Amino acid sequence: MRAIGAEVGRIWRERAINEVIKELGDFEDIFIKSFRLSPLSITIARISDGLLIEVNEAFVRMTGYSREEAIGRTTLELGLWVDLKERERVVQSLLSEERLADEEIHLFTKEGKPIICQYSGEIVEIGNEFCALAVIMDITERKRAEEALLRANAYNRSLIEVSLDPLVTISPDGKITDVNAATEAVTGYMRDQLIGTDFSDYFTDPEKARAGYEQVFRNGKVLDYALDLQHRDGHVKSVLYNAAVYRDEVGQVIGVFAAARDVTERKLAEEQLKRYSEHLEDQVEKKTGQLRDAERLAAIGETAVMIGHDLRDPLQVIVTTTYLTRLKVDSLFQPEKTNSEKQDLIKDLITIEEQSDYMNKIVSDLQDYARPLSPEMMDVGLLPFIKKILSSQKIPENIKVQMEIEDGLSWKIDLTMMTRVLANLISNAIQAMPEGGRLTITSTRTEGEVVLTIKDTGLGISPEIMPKLFEPLFTTKAKGMGFGLVVGKRLLEAQGGNLSIDSEVDKGTVVIIRMPHRENLNI
Repeated sequence: MRAIGAEVGRIWRERAINEVIKELGDFEDIFIKSFRLSPLSITIARISDGLLIEVNEAFVRMTGYSREEAIGRTTLELGLWVDLKERERVVQSLLSEERLADEEIHLFTKEGKPIICQYSGEIVEIGNEFCALAVIMDITERKRAEEALLRANAYNRSLIEVSLDPLVTISPDGKITDVNAATEAVTGYMRDQLIGTDFSDYFTDPEKARAGYEQVFRNGKVLDYALDLQHRDGHVKSVLYNAAVYRDEVGQVIGVFAAARDVTERKLAEEQLKRYSEHLEDQVEKKTGQLRDAERLAAIGETAVMIGHDLRDPLQVIVTTTYLTRLKVDSLFQPEKTNSEKQDLIKDLITIEEQSDYMNKIVSDLQDYARPLSPEMMDVGLLPFIKKILSSQKIPENIKVQMEIEDGLSWKIDLTMMTRVLANLISNAIQAMPEGGRLTITSTRTEGEVVLTIKDTGLGISPEIMPKLFEPLFTTKAKGMGFGLVVGKRLLEAQGGNLSIDSEVDKGTVVIIRMPHRENLNI
């Protein structure tokens, strides 16, 4: 009986060993198939001499080297590494740690095309030989998509920050989640102080402010919601809020995007316009000629106020809706993939934004023409100021820019007003050179003033047009309302400066800005 039991035990052991051997063979077959069929590039290289002893089909597709070209050669011989120092760092890390995960590296394909990869490796023993088993994934397109998303986010953020109107986002519980610089200025609090606080706390009537954003969550939007916004130092500004909800990728409302338009100056302008009209009525019999001119200016002012009011609302809705749509586009498409439909949508949205910016400039010109100006003068370095304005302009490659500005030279100006003036004049100079040319900006300082000259080599201005340049509603352009130079001259004069233009057809135009030296200013 014992002999029979031993024999049975031996048979079972042999069967178990055979099954294990079979399973190991099956496992090896599965491994080989997985190695070959993996969508990720896999390589095996000897540690002793760095020679590749095996690569899979994904490596062939990624690099362009055939299996025969790769096996028996090192990655150095193949010229795969973009940066040999990066290779040395990866090799040393792998040897010291015996494992390396998700390391970003840069390689060349056989055609010399640079690609960005994610490298994971481990030291393994194969046939008594230590080897480096590496899995490499091409992440070039993903990195490009991430960079494009970052650029888009930065662009969106710049659009928010460049707005002169206070912009704010509000959570469903009424807490502020983000603001722009204009909101900081109008409240007197910094961004990190505002975020997380109650939106309604910054108004003279908190209950009305709370009812306003609650109305947005109920109805989806609100237009021209009147509030009085209080600065931390106590002074109050009258504003009109336009707001709309924004949603996540599944359509759930997650907050409110709100923009405030300061109407304090508009009210003052309306009051001044009313007083001026009453004064004209008193003088009608004595100064009939002056009255006609004044009535014309008053009509322009009234038109400016009405157009500005009527355009601001739909324009703000367009800007807000476009911004929110871009957020949706970014969230609806997977960033790992290039999507032509997404790119087309983004291009269309950029076109809408550009045209909205142009419309906004027209509205700003109209309002600047009508409203009273109160410059806030400050010392500003001339050279960095000009460079900043040039960086914001789209200058064609066929236009060369030359600056001859004394380093360290400064002038006393209202930063916002002078930015408007110079941006408009430089834009005019660029438009005057459709076939290219040279834009030269120079400065000189005398005992009593700082002189800035903007010279182009463009089409020039005919003698018949020169006397009308500073007349409202006169323009030679297909687009625009003819307020650019008028407003620019008015903004300059409000700062104590003056503007003159000299031009010759087919030879170009010279614009001269004269600002009193800061020691001679009494503003």
